[in-house]
Amino acid sequence: MLLCIQVMAPVLHVVKTCLKKRWEPSVSKKRRITRLRANMTKEEFVAEVTDGLLPPPAYFPENVRLNKTGYESLDKVMERGLRPLSVDAFEVAAN
Repeated sequence: MLLCIQVMAPVLHVVKTCLKKRWEPSVSKKRRITRLRANMTKEEFVAEVTDGLLPPPAYFPENVRLNKTGYESLDKVMERGLRPLSVDAFEVAAN
């Protein structure tokens, strides 16, 4: 048992070091956190938090709609997907 602990000790040290580094905030995140003040207005807070964000991707509005209205059941989607289409029906669906 003692031999096992002696062999594993360096490995555990490396794992602890990696985990510690992994979860430490980056320098830019630390700067952003320290820039946020308790007495900020709502407008200042939103401007600070959203600074540097890229515009949402093109599919984002569709994801929002799906999240609000819900999804079809997987069974219905699979059933529809397994139904063969004629060439004309495929053309209509594709365009």
